[in-house]
Amino acid sequence: MKKRFLALMSAGLGTALLLTACGHIGNITPDSKVKLNPNKPVSLTVWHYYNGAQQAAFDQLISEFNATEGKEKGIYVEGYTQYLRFRNQGKL
Repeated sequence: MKKRFLALMSAGLGTALLLTACGHIGNITPDSKVKLNPNKPVSLTVWHYYNGAQQAAFDQLISEFNATEGKEKGIYVEGYTQYLRFRNQGKL
């Protein structure tokens, strides 16, 4: 009985924390427009599992984006491969 009560309380607390984290922050709502500033670029990190030719093609796309659209709008993208980590863990 006590274990079941603790399990239910833990599940309830976890759910409450999860739902609290889904709220909006300050004045930012899903409908608000975020203004990007090219002088203060936003940096995004993309983790991927590509290797070889796929990685080279993906890196080229990132470079092209950063030099054109990203530079114009103030967005900088970095790509990091996780291929070796996944391969060593037997996930690929």
